[in-house]
Amino acid sequence: MKRELIKIEHPSQYNKIIPLIKEFLRKTKMAYGLAETLFYMQNCTTYILKVDGRPVGYVSYQPTNIMFKDMVFVFQLYVRPKHHDDVMWAFERMKEIWQCEGHDEVCCYSRRWKGLSKLFGFNQEYMFLKRRI
Repeated sequence: MKRELIKIEHPSQYNKIIPLIKEFLRKTKMAYGLAETLFYMQNCTTYILKVDGRPVGYVSYQPTNIMFKDMVFVFQLYVRPKHHDDVMWAFERMKEIWQCEGHDEVCCYSRRWKGLSKLFGFNQEYMFLKRRI
């Protein structure tokens, strides 16, 4: 099994992820639409998680976050439930990326929102990196 996190480097690359977002929005019937999602993601660093060449989820994280004042990054990944192990792999990769960016103290925890899985077949998983005090 080959896993990859592919960084979206340029707005033109968003077309790679639009089908996955559309599927997520269609299945979840979320109140916000594709345009809002893409606008939000353009203000974040975004990655696509691929397993064996197929996109299975997408990732976004922000250097600053209003909702979580004591956190540096919020890392969210939308995946189908069977890919939970792939999420754990992606979390480990993101910790390595953050350490390379100079965050030596990577204290993180993850949380699964299982409600999406039960209702719509998707999980939303989070990982937080605590700000050093």
